Amino acid sequence: MLEYRSANNQVDRMPALAADLVRRQVAVIVTIGGDVSSRARTATTTTPIVFVSGFDPVKAGLVASLNHPGGTLTGVSFLVNLTVRSAWSSSASSPPRPRRLACW
Repeated sequence: MLEYRSANNQVDRMPALAADLVRRQVAVIVTIGGDVSSRARTATTTTPIVFVSGFDPVKAGLVASLNHPGGTLTGVSFLVNLTVRSAWSSSASSPPRPRRLACW
C-alpha cells in the first residue's frame, strides 16, 4: 500500500503530514526536496526516510556524510561536481557518453 501526502506548497502543513505518516506506522517515508526531508526528520527518529534531492544533504545538515549518512536518513542527491566538470572541459577528452541508463 502506498500512502501519498502533499503539502501543496504550504510549508506549515508539512509537520502535521509527517506526523500522520509516523502515526500510521509506515515502513519508510520517501521525500522529494530539502524542506520536506528536514520536516520528516523532525517527525520521527525511528522511521527510515529516503530523500531525492538536488541539494547537498551534508551541507543541509541532513546526513553526516555521503558515504555514511547515519541516523534514519539516506537518499539520492543529483549534484554536479564542478571540479570534475571543469577538469573534463579543460582536457582533450570528453566525459563518457552512456548508451544505456538504468534507474532503480
